[in-house]
Amino acid sequence: MKRFLIFGLIILGNLVNISAQDKIIAPSPILPANNSSNLNVKIDIDWTSVSGAVSYQLQLDTSASFNSSMDTTIVTTYSAYNINNLMYGTTYYWRVRAKNAANQYSAWSDIWNFSTKELVSLSIPLDSAKHVTVSTAIKWDTISGSIYWIQIDTTASFDSPLLSEFSEITADSVMLNNLLYNQKYFWRVMAYHHYDSANWSLTRLFNTKSHLDITPKFPVDNYTDFIPGDTITAYAIWGSKGGELLLSEDSSFDMPFYYVFDSTDIIITQIQKTPPKYDTTVSVVTDYLKFDQNCYWKMRFFHSSDTSDWSPVYKFTTIDSVKLLAPIDNTTDINPITDSLKWFPIYAATEYLIYYDTLSDLSTAKLVSVDPTDTLYNLDTIIVYNLQNLNLSYNKTYYWQIKAKHPRDEATSEIRSFTTLHDNGVADYNGYSFTILPNPASDFVKINFNREQTGMISIKNILGQDVYKEKINKTLNANIPVYNLDNGIYIIEFSSNDAYFSKKLIVKH
Repeated sequence: MKRFLIFGLIILGNLVNISAQDKIIAPSPILPANNSSNLNVKIDIDWTSVSGAVSYQLQLDTSASFNSSMDTTIVTTYSAYNINNLMYGTTYYWRVRAKNAANQYSAWSDIWNFSTKELVSLSIPLDSAKHVTVSTAIKWDTISGSIYWIQIDTTASFDSPLLSEFSEITADSVMLNNLLYNQKYFWRVMAYHHYDSANWSLTRLFNTKSHLDITPKFPVDNYTDFIPGDTITAYAIWGSKGGELLLSEDSSFDMPFYYVFDSTDIIITQIQKTPPKYDTTVSVVTDYLKFDQNCYWKMRFFHSSDTSDWSPVYKFTTIDSVKLLAPIDNTTDINPITDSLKWFPIYAATEYLIYYDTLSDLSTAKLVSVDPTDTLYNLDTIIVYNLQNLNLSYNKTYYWQIKAKHPRDEATSEIRSFTTLHDNGVADYNGYSFTILPNPASDFVKINFNREQTGMISIKNILGQDVYKEKINKTLNANIPVYNLDNGIYIIEFSSNDAYFSKKLIVKH
């Protein structure tokens, strides 16, 4: 009897041991965190993996007792599950248990809950934004697992004939084009999927740019010294397909210059990197405006659906004379070979006239015509005319004036004077002199100084450009190569701290 009792206890112990080995522990929830809110309708649910588990049973419901019609049970072999098409603005409860190879289930995990987003949050434009372009993007924060329906209207009730709608949008933004100028717009976004839709987002509004946003960049209002033929640049309205500029020499615009431009003339320029800042401008080149004239202009923009009102009227005054640059009035020691007359360009000019005379009233002046389109003289920001072309004498005072002409008007500069430097045939200055031999030259030219010199020797062409330069130090003569120079007339110059002299050189191969 005792033997049977011992044998039975051994068998019972083995059964208890086997049962303990087959027992499987419950998983622990990880994500989403308990009581999470404002979650997407497509999320990952994650829990700890369990040793010995061959699958997991995930239970999800809108009721903490897991007995509603929404109760969903999912079986997966992974310790996570991606679930989509959740209801918007809904609280969900979830738990999970593991199953081993013996078809034994663990206990259920703790019950956690989370809530999904109720509606879309709008991003840009900011609410009540002003000065919005007529081509602009509206943007919102996405809800993963959603597509979107967008409404834009000129009324907050979204029931006007101008209502625009976009559906089945999968991106986070929509581009709006051809918006009306100076118009208030309301907009909202709804997220949805095949099984549910969110509430409409909060409604935002924005105001598009108007004619008052068309302002001058150059010239600023009431600007003086505007150059005929210069460019008017105004701040433009992006999204326009073109525009019109009216420019008049009378404030009533009875006989205006009329200019039309298209969208290719409207440009965006970055003017600041941090933070990014941009200018949207349009530029129009003016015509033959009169000199010393008050001018008035206004501008408007258009696209296929609307035209803005005219901008306010802006004013500028054109220059009354040609502005001279060099030589400065009463300058002496002007080199009649290498120096130049310089003045600022008149962009609308079709001809410049140079008047020069030895009499201050220019009563016997000689006249030279200069073509403004000739790049030999027109260096874009300055007009340069070499004095060598005038065959001026040495050691003489000259008076000069510039006239600019175009088909509707002309303007003159002030009268200035200059005196050319002295030349005695061997360039004698402050007791220094030099000769050059041979002249004309083909291979080398030798410069002989009457005193030891330290300074710079240079050869200039008729445009005043250096074609050769050499420093010398305490020397009486120098051999300068000219074999690589083209045939023509050049100027050899020497300059030092206390001396300057020059002579004409002819190169002939």
